[in-house]
Amino acid sequence: MAELNEISVLEIEDGDRVHERNADWPQPFSDGDVYIYTAEGVDRLNEDTVQVRITGGDIPSAITYGATDTVKIEPR
Repeated sequence: MAELNEISVLEIEDGDRVHERNADWPQPFSDGDVYIYTAEGVDRLNEDTVQVRITGGDIPSAITYGATDTVKIEPR
């Protein structure tokens, strides 16, 4: 697999494949595991907070980030 690119969450585009690793997530996500999702847009909630919408599934989902956070995505 090609090397991942690190970008600002505000630069995420529809269709980007985000690789997320977070030790604080509840099970089934755990420290060291990587969750890969396809983004379906970014909503800025306020000056400090954004949500990245996730495609797929029957229930609308989003992951909340700080406006200055970065993520790793697969090359476009």
